[in-house]
Amino acid sequence: MTGVPLPADTSIGEVRLRVADIGRSLAFYSRALGLHAQRGDDTAVLSSDAGAPSIIRLHAVSRTLPRPEGVIGLYHFAILYPDRASLARAVRSLIDAHWRFSGFADHGVSEAAYLQDPDGLGIELYADRPRSIWPRDAAGRIAMFTRMPDLDDLLAETGPADGGAARIGHIHLHVATLARSTRFHHDVVGFDVTQDGIPGAVFLSAGGYHHHIGLNTWARGREAEPDAATMTAWTLRVPDAAATAALRRRLVGHTSPGDGPDAFRDPDGNVMIVDETGAD
Repeated sequence: MTGVPLPADTSIGEVRLRVADIGRSLAFYSRALGLHAQRGDDTAVLSSDAGAPSIIRLHAVSRTLPRPEGVIGLYHFAILYPDRASLARAVRSLIDAHWRFSGFADHGVSEAAYLQDPDGLGIELYADRPRSIWPRDAAGRIAMFTRMPDLDDLLAETGPADGGAARIGHIHLHVATLARSTRFHHDVVGFDVTQDGIPGAVFLSAGGYHHHIGLNTWARGREAEPDAATMTAWTLRVPDAAATAALRRRLVGHTSPGDGPDAFRDPDGNVMIVDETGAD
């Protein structure tokens, strides 16, 4: 099977997380990170502000264990801010809340901050640079890198926000077998490979974006305990009914009982929900 490219404006929608304590999670996501929350008894839906699309859905399950680092499944989900000033405000808010960061990076295409939520789930906060200045190799392919950013300059950023909403920009997964996972996301789902020169990692996207999906084998096959906090599903938003129908046909055989008609599993068991409502 050869890859059938996804529409250029395909995007990542909501991520769904299993956590241990809804109140503890909201203290982080709502108060420290500044997301708008609609809370139920053991659930919450989070968005950048009231009326904006949901980007995170929380479900608290008692006796959920903290997620250990370096296990198959979620490496991090990434919240994309509409501009550098919005990213700077989010980082400053977390610093004021005395939240611990695991790192910061300049990737050429973006600036990013890394941290974990109260259950150990990995998060990247980032803002893209203009596509016109993304680094590229001699063949014209995206050439992301990892360097130390000018953090003082980022934190001093006070420019006006562009009025856009924060959303999920990409998902990055620890996988067991890089070739197998790449075949699934390229040949079956339809993402294009954008960068594969980083040892143990492949990045894929639709529409020339730097990456909607990152894959890596840095976990070396370690699996999490079944009761650990996890990303239970993520949503792929495909803005075309015909493309959505074709994708669902390609995904036949990648289902599991009880997941629902629009839910499909990758080779490592991660659930992808195909949503045809389209991009923002």
